Amino acid sequence: MAVAKVSLYSESLGSAQEITLILPNPNSMQSSAVLYLLHGLLDGHETWLQRTRLVEYAERYNLVVVMPNAQRSFYADQAQGYAWRRWVEAELPSMIERWLALPENPVRHIAGLSMGGYGAMKLGLSEPKRFASIGSFSGVLDLVNVTQQPISEDIQHDIEIAFGDLNAVEGTANDLMTLIKQKYLPYLYITCGTEDSLLEGNRTLVSQLVKTHENLEYYEMPGGHEWALWDQNIAAYLQALQGKQLLNLASETLAT
Repeated sequence: MAVAKVSLYSESLGSAQEITLILPNPNSMQSSAVLYLLHGLLDGHETWLQRTRLVEYAERYNLVVVMPNAQRSFYADQAQGYAWRRWVEAELPSMIERWLALPENPVRHIAGLSMGGYGAMKLGLSEPKRFASIGSFSGVLDLVNVTQQPISEDIQHDIEIAFGDLNAVEGTANDLMTLIKQKYLPYLYITCGTEDSLLEGNRTLVSQLVKTHENLEYYEMPGGHEWALWDQNIAAYLQALQGKQLLNLASETLAT
């Protein structure tokens, strides 16, 4: 395996962006699944690498892992800022998959923690047949409810920059409660600690999902909003994908 930090120019953002990659042996890359792994509000594109045994897990499953930076954007095309969603959702995958000479339709997965869990669910549910799975670890899954609770001024500021105001999410393409109301959803893997302030939002979303979607796994475990859990979560998620043979199937099969 190799770890690389590359800089790519983003037309969407009008600036060069750094991305951290984990790459398997070039001889096996054509058969590798691709995991787009998203960071949380206080993190960046290198944090997953720094705080977990991700390289070990990627090597075990022969994965290409792509970790972009999205600052505190909530993976949105910001109302008062930049097109972070367009960068992560469309521009970056096209550039990376072409640059790595991957098959035209590689097996793709998307996952993330906290803000990145929200981002993974939002981007994945917006194009559900594009991904074999979506993973969320301690994700901000009920953003509407979060905006209706007392929150810190800095997070309120982030949300207003991303979406316009605190009431501009409900019923839109940024609202996961709206996005889950689709006929087809990929395999979903959702986790949250029992001492996490985001637990109720996870339970709320899952309670709606289980009514219509069988291809779902949800786990709660002791702990809060912490890296000790997220290291366990990413390892368990990848093991679950391997068990379901979702790391080595043709994308055409996954989308049927």
